[in-house]
Amino acid sequence: MTLLHKGMSTAGKEDLLSDHFLYQDFRQLMDSAFPENERRPEAGFRKQLMADCFKIRLFLDERSQLISFITYWALDDFFFVEHLAVVKSQRGQGRFSAMLSQLNEFEGKTVVFEVEPPASLPAIERIAIYRHKGFYVYDFPYQQPPYHVDNNPVTMLLMGNRPQPSDNFIKAWVDKIHHVVYSSDFF
Repeated sequence: MTLLHKGMSTAGKEDLLSDHFLYQDFRQLMDSAFPENERRPEAGFRKQLMADCFKIRLFLDERSQLISFITYWALDDFFFVEHLAVVKSQRGQGRFSAMLSQLNEFEGKTVVFEVEPPASLPAIERIAIYRHKGFYVYDFPYQQPPYHVDNNPVTMLLMGNRPQPSDNFIKAWVDKIHHVVYSSDFF
């Protein structure tokens, strides 16, 4: 674990795998923050944890309780953020900015992630927060592949930290995301 200011600390994959209670807290937050069709089943997630390019950063309070997390993939020339969540009691307190500021490996690199289309107030607010933090919505049709064999793809938007790249760049990112992140190896 890495200590941050004011008693805060971070943990990674090794800590998650070795601490049963931390893992339970993580899964509970994952399950409450994302609908079933936007997260892997347990067995698939455990396989995903073994992938070298898959990273996870857990943010803990002064009592070592989980307050937020971010999962992401180091994919050649860019990072793909798969999930990020903050416990309900900690939302609106700058946790998103704090998470990003602790990810030094993101500095100067392209960061891409999926977000729900602005069809609900929470989705609209989420997109507004990301835009406020300097992210852009990409004008590119995108379908999130299913996390479960019997599910359908989910229409999403792509966002990133670079102004609108060319369609060729986005297509290359999408191909890499679909090939690695949504691999059937993780079902």
